Amino acid sequence: MELTYGGLPADRAEARALLDRCRDIGVTSFETYISWAEVEPAPGQFHWERYDEEVALLGEYGIRWVPFVILGPWYLTPAWFRDSPEHLPYRCLEHDRDNGVQSLWNPALPAHIQRFMAAFATHYLPMDVLESVLLGITGDYGEAIYPAVGNWPKDYHTHPGYWCGDRMAVADFRAHLQAKYQTLPELNACWGTRYAAWEEVRPFLRAEAGSARAWLDQMAWYRGAMSAWADRWMGWAVEAFPGVPIYLCTGGDGTPAHGSDFAAQCQIAAKHGGGVRITNEGSDYLFNLTITRLVASAGRHYGAFFGFEPASFVDERGAVARIYNAVASGARQLHDYVGNTWRDGAPVPAAAAAFDANRHHLTARQPQVEVAVLLPLDDFTLQEVGFSERMVRSLRLMRDIADFDFVDERLIRDGALAHYRFLVALDGLVLARDVQEAIAAWVEAGGVVVSWQLWQDLDRRDDVARALFGLTAASDRRTGIQQLELLAPDLLRALSEAPYPVTVFSYWPLAETAQPLAVTRPAETPVIWLNRHGRGYAVFYSGPKENDLDLSFAWMGDQHLYMRLVRDVLYHLPALIPDAPALETVTGAGDGVYVTRLADGGYLCLNFASAPRALQVGEAARTLAPYSIAGLPGGQGQQA
Repeated sequence: MELTYGGLPADRAEARALLDRCRDIGVTSFETYISWAEVEPAPGQFHWERYDEEVALLGEYGIRWVPFVILGPWYLTPAWFRDSPEHLPYRCLEHDRDNGVQSLWNPALPAHIQRFMAAFATHYLPMDVLESVLLGITGDYGEAIYPAVGNWPKDYHTHPGYWCGDRMAVADFRAHLQAKYQTLPELNACWGTRYAAWEEVRPFLRAEAGSARAWLDQMAWYRGAMSAWADRWMGWAVEAFPGVPIYLCTGGDGTPAHGSDFAAQCQIAAKHGGGVRITNEGSDYLFNLTITRLVASAGRHYGAFFGFEPASFVDERGAVARIYNAVASGARQLHDYVGNTWRDGAPVPAAAAAFDANRHHLTARQPQVEVAVLLPLDDFTLQEVGFSERMVRSLRLMRDIADFDFVDERLIRDGALAHYRFLVALDGLVLARDVQEAIAAWVEAGGVVVSWQLWQDLDRRDDVARALFGLTAASDRRTGIQQLELLAPDLLRALSEAPYPVTVFSYWPLAETAQPLAVTRPAETPVIWLNRHGRGYAVFYSGPKENDLDLSFAWMGDQHLYMRLVRDVLYHLPALIPDAPALETVTGAGDGVYVTRLADGGYLCLNFASAPRALQVGEAARTLAPYSIAGLPGGQGQQA
């Protein structure tokens, strides 16, 4: 695996001491932020001396170089460009004020980007020092997102928000809608608006959206503009650096205001034979898994390589978590900042020890993931979140049950469900009709889906979901506090362990293809059932989901009935229906131990708990030390 460090000390004696250690621990490259302002202090006058010195020093230790080529963010843009007529910064919708970062709609910027890349490549390609090139296309620091928090010294207007109010962005938005809807009356009919002229149409905030469809249309354009910008950058970089791996830098958590579409960015990177570096990790494994897994899922589906970078400080436990997340996700590159393991001219004892004890696992491997979790980006876009709170908390429970990938609407439309045997829905009511139909077709071909919501399209139609989950037009939801009785407790083992299961919702009648698994008492109306759909199965829980996550149902207690059902569907469904696929049991519940099955037949295990944990694999037992990683041979894996 590529192991890339950032932050080479300016003091050469300290840098040499650090590089001695880096050579010993297998660091393959150092990354350097390339300052456009420093390299080109006046138009056409290039100065490479500082970087030449750094490259020469790295070469003495056999360590290669990753230049982070950034053009557009305020902190590295030359004053001569910002003071010129070509300057066009982002402008916010919230206050109608300019930011300091160059707008991706700036028509003058592409020529400078291509000119700078060509000059950089002409100077450094002959030296044969590049491991890869990282592209900083926009944002606060170079990520493929719009401005979010600003950058030092922040002497410009900045805040989280929507940055598409500059004149070129407004013109592009208008042109996009004219191409999509052709006429203003058609736009008004679809959006529920009353524009009298195209000149009135301009980007708006969520509260000003005429309808949910209008908001999703705008956000598709907003994200699409960022994706198109990434596409252009990747094309320019591949042309300038033939044969050199190119990474697109991205970040954040997918919040709509960021404008990032991680699946699209991976698709674009793959198109150019490149990869994606996502820069958002911390010290907690479950957080890192959540925030990086869409890039990993999409990267493996589309064929883009990818790497992970921390957003800031990472402690010794985080060093272990990050190694595990990278390898278990199938990453090609792990990036870290020197300050996390090296300070004041020496290694940080705890962090260095944790890294050294686990660094032998840093090889590029491929996970074998059979479970996909639905990531409903349209629904979350309407909520203006990257992940709903319910989703985040459910994902932490989900990882105790099984390893998983994400599939969003783009991935489902592009056939990614073919990689998986199970699809689990944790949150999200709004789901486009064609995506629902794609899920139904996948189930018909043999997949298994479990949900607690009947998905609706933007017109609030749920007929596709009702047919998939075994409901008819006559099926009605019943409401009332009643006890939950399992019809097959020996098969629904996790559910049978709930201390006092109660429910509020149930449905009646069901389609003839539906088989009740749990009913209310005394009403005997179905709460949980499975529906045969072609060669596959759809399992439905009528709720409410995750009692402890909704204050209105807090009185029901902390029983996690839906997540218990998910565990039963993944591991015990074949006992109920012999021809349904079974998931191999490789992990326990709530113990801080996580297992990833690898394509080569082995397992990678993480103990992210403060006490030792025992694992049983076949007939062999293994004890994992606290905050450690272990590789285990192939075979049936079972928590002891």
